[in-house]
Amino acid sequence: MTKDRLAAFTDAVIAIIMTILVLELEKPSGGSLAALWALRKPFAAYALTFWWLGSFWIAHHNMWHDAEQIDNAVVWWSMLVMFFLSLVPYTTSFVSENFDSATAQGFYGMIIIASTFSHVGLNKALGTANADVEGLKTACDTYAWLLSIDCIIKTVGFLFAVSIWPPAMMLGVILAAIFTYRMRDRWGIWAK
Repeated sequence: MTKDRLAAFTDAVIAIIMTILVLELEKPSGGSLAALWALRKPFAAYALTFWWLGSFWIAHHNMWHDAEQIDNAVVWWSMLVMFFLSLVPYTTSFVSENFDSATAQGFYGMIIIASTFSHVGLNKALGTANADVEGLKTACDTYAWLLSIDCIIKTVGFLFAVSIWPPAMMLGVILAAIFTYRMRDRWGIWAK
């Protein structure tokens, strides 16, 4: 399998996931502002998840830009990432309908954390497969380290969500993203 074929597959899967995500979004019960306001929590879950998927796709694109080769580890880590990402529309729909539920937020969080954790593995595998490409292994390893911190922040959000305040999971995703992207930009990782 070539790098381009795997990247195209990933692009297609993410595009389908984003399309399913919007199709799951509930429509207002009427044409009033009150009916629209009643959907603020489902729309917030949709918007956050869409933004998270979009930023995932951008990071993935940048990660693959300089890669020259892939191996079986990269293919299997990619499949694991796609597996967890394929569950995102389901968990987003669940949390949209049960925004203040610790179970719904916890399930959403587990899938988001598993997606991020598998992305750490994919970064490490891609860096190893391209160890001879100048700067790529270092960038992949550094980004994997940032994603590990990202997972820790999300895990704290998860723990608060299942024990104290369910929306803490969404807050954890937002805070993790802000941290990861500020640090990524500060260190010049994937600055293309």
